[in-house]
Amino acid sequence: MVNLSIFETHHFLPFFSKIEDSLSQVFAESNIQILPEHSLEQCTQKIILIEGKQTNHPSFFLSLKKKGYNVAIASTGNAALEKIKEELPLLVLLDAASLRTAGNRIVYSIKKRFPSLPVIVIIDEFKSIKKSDADRVMVLPFTIQKLVNGIKMYLPVNNETLQAEGNIALDLKNNRIFVNNHPSSVTPRVAKLLNLLMDQPGKTLERKELFTKLWDTNYVEDMRSLDVHIRWLRQVVEEDPKNPKIIQTVRGVGYRFSANGNHVMHSDSCLDNEVVESIIMEK
Repeated sequence: MVNLSIFETHHFLPFFSKIEDSLSQVFAESNIQILPEHSLEQCTQKIILIEGKQTNHPSFFLSLKKKGYNVAIASTGNAALEKIKEELPLLVLLDAASLRTAGNRIVYSIKKRFPSLPVIVIIDEFKSIKKSDADRVMVLPFTIQKLVNGIKMYLPVNNETLQAEGNIALDLKNNRIFVNNHPSSVTPRVAKLLNLLMDQPGKTLERKELFTKLWDTNYVEDMRSLDVHIRWLRQVVEEDPKNPKIIQTVRGVGYRFSANGNHVMHSDSCLDNEVVESIIMEK
């Protein structure tokens, strides 16, 4: 079988768009396989999938391949360890729901040898796993898109688009915040809030300025929702959100970002629980 490279596929297909039917026929007769377009970004992102046969749900292998991921499958923990050494994957996906075990020993073995390698574990409601060992635990049932979103959290980003200050990095495109290389998924507005603050580190940004840019409005009579989003942001980036050092309040003015936490921080005024709940509903 002949395989077109990513570059060849991406470069030449647009020129044949008007004769797509004829081209498809030629490819079929020639036994040529074209990689899906969405794999241009993902096909080099190798994933090891540990999957057994004791399952009532469809295999994730084909679904992830259709999404464009480069997936290598292993049926046991030992086989997975060998494949990890050979394939050098960016992530391991353990479908513990398809195995006779909950997967705790497999995760432990992987993390012992490859501590920085992300491991996502899939379980059903009848099994349990030590969450401290796995980077993420997902409980069936869920959609394939939810799985893809979980995988994306742990895949590397283009350093050219990564905004970094100190031990904090922001992937604005995918709404991810990295603290000491550990990723967290946030809402687009929380990501944009950090983006605005990181654009001018050490400078105090007025509440009105932040609010108008985040909500794209000139109505600034009630800006308490900004305080709630600051709280959510602190829960991600601060070691102690109740005593923040990174996202600092300048009382009566606004907020500022300090990667090293050098400036003096003043606490926020308390927010009414009703306000918080109403904003969560809007989230």
